[in-house]
Amino acid sequence: MIGRNNNDKMDKSAGAAPGATSARVSDERIRENVEAHLLHAAQGHSESVDVIVEVQEGNVTLLGTVPHSVMKHQIEEMAASCAGVRRVENKLNVPLTAAWPGTT
Repeated sequence: MIGRNNNDKMDKSAGAAPGATSARVSDERIRENVEAHLLHAAQGHSESVDVIVEVQEGNVTLLGTVPHSVMKHQIEEMAASCAGVRRVENKLNVPLTAAWPGTT
């Protein structure tokens, strides 16, 4: 499940022309992009992922639980690659009983 915590701020540059380098990407757009990447990456995986994406002034915070540390770091890297992201704070939890992928 991908959740939403709406602490976003509106940005007047959200409607700027595509490719404009000086326009700041709105927090809402960043959150939507990160969530879209998460949904796309989750397709075809049977593992349960519970991630909430919060964005404030281009800073992304990832909250929730993922099945293993590899996925935790992959999600962080994916979020960091999205347009407009300034910084990613990864607060994703991995259960202590989580097995290394492919070892179960």
